[in-house]
Amino acid sequence: MFKRLICLILLCSLTIPLIACEKEVDNPPPVTTPAPSAAQMNLAEYTVVYGDGASAEVQKIVNRIKNKLRSQFALDVPAVAESASAQTKEILVGTTTRAESTAALAKLPTDTANAYRIEVAGERIVLVAASDAALDTAVQYFINGLLDDAKNAVLELPADYAYTDSFGVSAELLTNGVQIKTQLVSTIYGATKRLHTVDLSYARIIELSHSGNANGMLLATSESLDVNNYLIHRSVDYGATWETVGEVSAQMRNMVANWQPMLYELPCQVGDLPEGTILLAGCIRNSNTTKTNMVIYKSNDFGVSWDLVSVVDSADGFSNTGGLSKGLWEPFLLYAEGKLWCYYSDEKVAEQHSQRLVCRSSTDGVNWSETQEVVALEDANMRPGMITVTKLGDGRYLATYEIVGMHDVPVYFKITDDLNNWNPADIGKQIKTKRGEFIGSAPYLCWTPAGGECGTLLVTANHSNGKTDEETCYLMASFDYGDTWVIIDNPLSFKSNVDARNSYSPGFFVSELTRGKVFFVNTVANPDVPGKRNMDLAILEISNYGEGS
Repeated sequence: MFKRLICLILLCSLTIPLIACEKEVDNPPPVTTPAPSAAQMNLAEYTVVYGDGASAEVQKIVNRIKNKLRSQFALDVPAVAESASAQTKEILVGTTTRAESTAALAKLPTDTANAYRIEVAGERIVLVAASDAALDTAVQYFINGLLDDAKNAVLELPADYAYTDSFGVSAELLTNGVQIKTQLVSTIYGATKRLHTVDLSYARIIELSHSGNANGMLLATSESLDVNNYLIHRSVDYGATWETVGEVSAQMRNMVANWQPMLYELPCQVGDLPEGTILLAGCIRNSNTTKTNMVIYKSNDFGVSWDLVSVVDSADGFSNTGGLSKGLWEPFLLYAEGKLWCYYSDEKVAEQHSQRLVCRSSTDGVNWSETQEVVALEDANMRPGMITVTKLGDGRYLATYEIVGMHDVPVYFKITDDLNNWNPADIGKQIKTKRGEFIGSAPYLCWTPAGGECGTLLVTANHSNGKTDEETCYLMASFDYGDTWVIIDNPLSFKSNVDARNSYSPGFFVSELTRGKVFFVNTVANPDVPGKRNMDLAILEISNYGEGS
C-alpha cells in the first residue's frame, strides 16, 4: 500500500511540468518534486490505550498488541484505559473519547456492521471498528501486516496512512498473511413447526461450473433419517435462499436411499454422460442393513429428477442382526487421470480388516474396476473410514480419513503421486499442530490454490482433541501440503456433547468460478426444535492481505 501511495505521488508530481510545457513562458519557474510525507513512529515511546468502558473481550484484543511488541521488539509498552493516560503518542484501540477515534469511526462504511479502519492521525495510531469481531480483525491486520514490517521498533507509514476493510460474519488473519473471511451464513434446510421431524447429518454441497447458463447454481443434500430418500436443495442466489427441488429414491426393490450422499458435477464427458451431468453417490440398504449397495444416480435437470446409473459395489453381511458387519459405506467421487473414481469404506473382508478404505474406477460411469485398497491396516481392530481425496497444486493427491479403534478417533492423511498406488499398509500421518492440537471423527477436506505458494488445505471434523464438552470443533489448515497444521475458527458452531450427529461429517466445496471461495456445510442444532438439526452454509473467502472483497 505504501509503495502504491509513493507511485501515486510521483505520478501527480510528473504531471506538473507536463502542464507547464503547454504554456508559453520565457522563464518557467523550476519544478521540484516534493518528498512524500512519512511518519516515523518509535514504538518504544507509545502507550496502547482503550476506552474506559471497554469489555473484557476488547481488553483481551488490546493485550495482543502489547504481547506482540514484547515478543518482537522486547518492549514493555503499557496498555491502559484512556482515563489513566493522556500521552501524545498513543495507539488508540476501539472506541475512546479521543478526537482521533471519533473522527476515524465517522469514516467507517455505513453499509456493513463489520467494518474496521486503521489510520495515522498525527502522532497517534488509531484502530476502530463497528464490532468487537471487526476490531479483532483490525488488530490482527495491524500486528501481522504493519508491525511485522517495523525495523528496530520503528514503524514507518505515510503521514496520511489509512486502511479500511470489512467482512461478512467473521474474519481471521493468520501469521503467514492469509486471511479467511466468512462472507455468508444461511440455513439450507431444517426443522420447522410444519416440518418438525427432520433429522439431518452428512451435509454436502456443490457449485455448478460446467453447466453453461446454470453455472453458479448451488445444490445441496444430506442424510435425512426421517425421509427414505435423498432430498435435493437448490439456490440460485449464491446461498442466500434455498428451495427443495427434488428427491432421489433407491430405484431398487426393497432398498432405502438416505445414507451418506455425495454430490458431484462431471467436469467432462464420461462415457455417455455429458459434461455437467450431476451425480449422486450413496449408500443404500435394505430394512435391517443386511445388504448395502454403493450406487450412482444422475440428473440432467439440475437436481429435479434422477436416474440410477450403476452399482459400484455391493455387500451382504450383518449389521444390527449380529455377527461381523460386512457393509459398504461413505462414498466419495473424484474425476482424475481420465477416470471417475469412487472411494468408500469396505467391511467385506472383516476377518482381516475390520474396515478398509478402497476405490474402484470407471471410464464410463457404468462399468467399474476391481477393488483397489487405499488404507488396509494389519491390525484388524483399526477401522479407517470416511475417506475424502483432493488433488494438490503440485499434482499429487492427498486423502484424509478417521481411524476408529484409536483413542479419540484421530484424523490421518496420506499423499500419493499415483492413484493406483496408495501403499495401503501405511497408516499415514496424524493431522495435528506442533502444540498437539488435533481433530477427530468424520473428517472432510479440500484444497484451494488461494492462500499462498502451496495454496490452502482445509480439514473439518466432528470434535477437537477428543473433547465433548460443548466445544465446537475448530477447522484445521495447512499451507505446505500437510507438513504443518494450524487451527482456525469454525464459522458454524455446535455443541458436540448434546447429540453425536451434530457436525457428523461436514462438507467443503471449492469454487471453480471465484478464486478463494469455499462453501462449507454442516448440520448443527436447530435452536427452535430441540433434538433436531439444520443444515447450514458458510461461504469462506481465503486471500492474502488486501485481496478479495
